[in-house]
Amino acid sequence: AEQLAFLEQLAAIVARENGRLRERRALASRLIERLIAGNLEQAGKAQLHSLARRYRVEGDLLREAAVRRDLLARIDIIPMSLALAQAVNESGWGTSRFAREGNNLFGIWTYDESKGIVPKGRAPGATHLVRKFDSLEESVRYYLHNLNSHPAYSELRDLRAQARARGEQPTGMALAAGLTRYSAKGEVYVRLIRDMIQRYRLAALASRAAPSA
Repeated sequence: AEQLAFLEQLAAIVARENGRLRERRALASRLIERLIAGNLEQAGKAQLHSLARRYRVEGDLLREAAVRRDLLARIDIIPMSLALAQAVNESGWGTSRFAREGNNLFGIWTYDESKGIVPKGRAPGATHLVRKFDSLEESVRYYLHNLNSHPAYSELRDLRAQARARGEQPTGMALAAGLTRYSAKGEVYVRLIRDMIQRYRLAALASRAAPSA
């Protein structure tokens, strides 16, 4: 029962944050359409540049179609089944010390001492900390943004963009292949996350929690 409660609480947060991403994606699409049509005003161009900075997009957004495609490939949802599986794995169903003390559900590190908790058993000389968040919402938002903007997850974004190009909804099972750099375990981590999605029927739970997420 506690496990289900954890999943339901988290599913509601992921659904809300994915909703925000959908709105932001729709805004970016509208701005790009107006840019291509030649009627995007300065304020709209400033909005596009701000999004490009936020999502770590390189290149000339105003002149290059490939750069605009890259921006849209980054502003997109993460399948809920994937987010749930990673949170279950990284936080032990929300029971880990880092989840309890720092609202950190996704094993996110930091090197900023003002934002972190020292992990027990950290190797001598290591300086990484586990990132502390003010709320579970902030933890989820950071995780989604990390997958959408960090160079390590370009493969995940490519797989998602390819699914979109085929007119398909990206799935957690498919996008898990882009997580080889999330953990030192590499391919083993991908198999672990896929196994969790299947074992706990997270895709079915996700569609019940938020049919469009």
